[in-house]
Amino acid sequence: WGTGSITVFYKNQDSTCRFINFSNGAWGPIENLGGVVRSSPAVCSWHPNRVDTFHRGSDDACWHNSWNGNGWSGWSRIGGDPVTGSPAVCSTGDEKSNFSFAAPLPPKRGLQTRVFGARRMTTDGGASGT
Repeated sequence: WGTGSITVFYKNQDSTCRFINFSNGAWGPIENLGGVVRSSPAVCSWHPNRVDTFHRGSDDACWHNSWNGNGWSGWSRIGGDPVTGSPAVCSTGDEKSNFSFAAPLPPKRGLQTRVFGARRMTTDGGASGT
């Protein structure tokens, strides 16, 4: 989340979200973010001290946790329809994370997109599909 570092996020065997950071030529300790993770986490950063991570939880909802430079926000459930698979996320760099996931049930079947900004989440809709 800063210059010269690499962070790897992953779903651990106990279904928690974990990460490890490589900085200054060495790997740091593995850190446990908890949660009950059913998918691979999707992670992006739109600011040097901001990281957003998303995953599908045990209730098939999308869950979010963010780092603000001082600490983690804690997991929060993002409302809406159940999701399948793993979410995908990217940032446009303007204090927003754009994440997408598959919604398996009508009327919103298909790829759904949400924008999670510095202040709130909005629904951008999504393409309907089969």
